[in-house]
Amino acid sequence: MAEQNLGQGDKKDDDRLNRIDSLVSKILPPDDEEIVLPHWSDPPTGEIPRVVLEMSGDKPLWLDPSTSSEDLLIAPEKEPEKDREGDRALGSRAGSSRNQQGSFSGAGVGFDDGLDLDKLYEPPPANSDDLMLDNPGMGEPATNKSYRKVRIPRNSSASKGSGRVSSEKGLRSRPKRPPVSTAEGDDVEMSGGSDSESERPMRSKFKRSASGGRSKSKSIFTGIVLGALVLGALAAGPKVSAGLVAVALVVAAAEYYSNVQKAKMKPAKLVGLVSIVLMSIGGYVQGMQGVLDALLLGVVVTFLWYLAGLLHTPALEGVSVSLMPLLWIGLLGSFASLILRPQDFHGYGVRLLLAVLITTTSADTFAYFGGAFLGRRKLAPSVSPSKTLEGVVIGALAAVLLGAFIAGAIFPMNLEKGAVLGLVAGLVTPLGDLCESMIKRSLNVKDTSNLLPGHGGVLDRIDGVLFMLPTAYFLFQLFHLG
Repeated sequence: MAEQNLGQGDKKDDDRLNRIDSLVSKILPPDDEEIVLPHWSDPPTGEIPRVVLEMSGDKPLWLDPSTSSEDLLIAPEKEPEKDREGDRALGSRAGSSRNQQGSFSGAGVGFDDGLDLDKLYEPPPANSDDLMLDNPGMGEPATNKSYRKVRIPRNSSASKGSGRVSSEKGLRSRPKRPPVSTAEGDDVEMSGGSDSESERPMRSKFKRSASGGRSKSKSIFTGIVLGALVLGALAAGPKVSAGLVAVALVVAAAEYYSNVQKAKMKPAKLVGLVSIVLMSIGGYVQGMQGVLDALLLGVVVTFLWYLAGLLHTPALEGVSVSLMPLLWIGLLGSFASLILRPQDFHGYGVRLLLAVLITTTSADTFAYFGGAFLGRRKLAPSVSPSKTLEGVVIGALAAVLLGAFIAGAIFPMNLEKGAVLGLVAGLVTPLGDLCESMIKRSLNVKDTSNLLPGHGGVLDRIDGVLFMLPTAYFLFQLFHLG
């Protein structure tokens, strides 16, 4: 009897070997034909591999967890249909996750050797709360063979894998939360879904770091130092004040050019910086004519710079990014030199410039803190998500009050003129801030530099002042102070 069984086993093995040889002969080309494999860079052809076509009539052995690796090359013998209810297919693939009880793959479920498969595949009772996997990885129900359901305890690492596992009720999707805007205007995308116990501490910590913003202690300290520097320069007289203005404008323009260069553009940086210095000095020495002469010289030299081919870049792009700081920083900032000029405003330029800085700084500072505590309505979400309408209103009210009682007390100002100056500053200063935020978003930067801790760069600090300077200059003309 043993010899008969042995003979049948040998015959069965011979049949399997013959089947393998037949399959290989169908897949591989003849000996005289050269095998040409596609290059890895070639696009996919969309054709089904021949090995899949040859084995398409066989049952998918890789679905059967009891199948060994050797049986994957050979179609199995047909087995009778088991009297078990058909399993429904899982619509999405189970995520890859390994634990001590077994391993999951994207195509199906496999388990390590040495486990009791009968117990692992034993169907759970009807009232069980365990997750059920029905033929993972298949899109259609099995027809020739029914497979047992897999029990996965909810507290196991497999049920917390990277892939999403669906229950009998359907797929469980985790909704995605919208981006969260921070105090600086950066959009931070939060991960969606229900929080597990291990995720909650991490998420709460992330929220605190995202909404924290700049360090208030550094910002206050830097503001005190800057205020002392400005007050010292104004106390030293108009010449020192004009020199400080020229330095601030050059540093702000250098920050702009640096960010433009990081954006892979090639501005005429040297021409722009020299032109801004000449505009600031020319405004103090010759008035408006000196500013216009320096601006005209800068425009002409910039065009000639690119015409000579000193910078290999498209002329339209290069000229545009080079002339922009001349108009934005140089021209607007030179009005500070015009206010400080001793020949204008009867020599009260230092006092008038101090009144401008008081109203502008108060509008900017109170708008920031007012928006942080009471802000609800976004002023320009696409440009600066942290700017709120409530903050602008609070900043304008503060500028009016401080302008009336502090700036208005500086001769030749008075209460009414100080209040008007504060109201104008409360409306104009946010516009300058928004315009600079628009440019920074185009350059994909948060701050123009890290020169001033807690404030960013010099351009970040004087963006509102640049728009207020020409407005205040002509407002002083209306006040008949000139």
